[in-house]
Amino acid sequence: METKKEKAIALCRVSSDEQLKNNSLARQNESVMKMAEKLGVEIPNNYIWSGSVSSRRGKNVKRKDLMEILATCKKDKHVKYIIVDEPDRFMRSINEAFYWETVFQTVGVKVMYTDESLNTDDLAGKLLRFTKYFQAEGSNNERIQKSIDGHEKAIRDGRYTFVPPLGYKRGVIRGVPEIDPATGPLLKTQLVRIANGLASPTVALQDYNHSVKLAGLNKAPLKMDKWRKICTNPFYCGIIEFHKAVNASNKKALHEKLITKTQHESIVEAFNGKPKNQKGPNTSGNPLYPFNQMITHVGCPCNKSKYNTFVGVTVKNGRKKKYEKYKCRGCNMYISRDEMREKIQNIVSSIELTKSGDKALRRALTVVFELEEGDIASKEAQLKAQRASAKIEAESLMNAFVKAGQDEMREHITEKHKEVSARIKMLDKELDELGNFEALENMNFCKFALDFVSNLVRNVLTLPPKEMQLCKQLLFPDGFCVDENKNVYTPKISPLYRLKSIKKDSEEPSNSLVVRMKRL
Repeated sequence: METKKEKAIALCRVSSDEQLKNNSLARQNESVMKMAEKLGVEIPNNYIWSGSVSSRRGKNVKRKDLMEILATCKKDKHVKYIIVDEPDRFMRSINEAFYWETVFQTVGVKVMYTDESLNTDDLAGKLLRFTKYFQAEGSNNERIQKSIDGHEKAIRDGRYTFVPPLGYKRGVIRGVPEIDPATGPLLKTQLVRIANGLASPTVALQDYNHSVKLAGLNKAPLKMDKWRKICTNPFYCGIIEFHKAVNASNKKALHEKLITKTQHESIVEAFNGKPKNQKGPNTSGNPLYPFNQMITHVGCPCNKSKYNTFVGVTVKNGRKKKYEKYKCRGCNMYISRDEMREKIQNIVSSIELTKSGDKALRRALTVVFELEEGDIASKEAQLKAQRASAKIEAESLMNAFVKAGQDEMREHITEKHKEVSARIKMLDKELDELGNFEALENMNFCKFALDFVSNLVRNVLTLPPKEMQLCKQLLFPDGFCVDENKNVYTPKISPLYRLKSIKKDSEEPSNSLVVRMKRL
């Protein structure tokens, strides 16, 4: 019975167009075939891996061609060798080269080179291969640095050596992209609209995607994350800027600009002033549970202070009925939301403003009102200056409208004039409101504030989370506590307040505050 002949896989690789043009693949293939003949193995036509693949360090563990070759070796047990012309054609990384040698050995395949002195497994052979891999890695690093230096020099000269961004295409002059007649004008329109405040980034994105579709361009719709990067790219105002492996910038690049630097800054401001679309934590708090993180579980078995606070949770049962509760993060003790609110309401109801506290608040409110009056004067001067500046801008736009010859330019100036006029009206309204507020008497201001403070007992459970935090600082600096029996108390109240008199208690109770509050 005739035994099947052993097989080998040919691996020929180039990593640049220059090597491809120099007929490197054909030379490697010829050298590999001669080595296969010496080894007495055949290389089927479909067992030749030949093409352009990068072997840069750190990119080889899952390199596509090597993964495909490994899969073939596992499938065909007659494959005994992978034949490569030179070590740098196999790998340009010392660690990854020996890694792949070991991987192929586990499936019974040996990496062979056309230089037979590299194929022995004794110490001399391993040292020689290590030397070749070392030279290849060093040469690769040198080439990478030369490439980086080349990019940085080009940028300093005002040339852009990478793939042109959206709205541009490769130009006749190398490194000087030209505006793409298909996408350039569409993008410019939206950039100018965002810069002039005529469209929000979201609306501009929707309009750009729609215009691309109407133009019949075969391009997938952009999403906000990519749209943000595109619009805030300084390339469109004539600036090339990189701060990674390539670290260089040029504020006077050679390519034609789509927008001005001032417009670019307005666009960046528009995007930075608008939060990203991804949902984050509710920083304003949950109005359903205004006492989140304010209630401490005393004696929590968790013994970790950062986990012994109560947070609001909504629990569902099998019938989809909801139960609103406060839960200790450390030991999962539950107290219903209504029960917690009732107990805190009892605590709040048991305090009242002292006479000394009333006087202190009046003095503080007077100071605040005087400061507010100073702020009002400063704000009024600022608004008047803005209004004067807007008036000048409106007059300049009217003059520009008279001189403009193109209908398209006149239309743009008209839109801008409407925007400035609206801003002037808004400033007039703010000035009127400011005058009305200044007319408030100090007495009315203090009366309003004191009424609010005195009625905190009634208002405390209806405050939104942020105002609840302020109320906590005013009334209960240390928040609330829950003991092992689910009793709720506060360890401290503001010195402006006191516990309401009970029976013969004096105005300044002799019992400690903690003990008295725990009795409630």
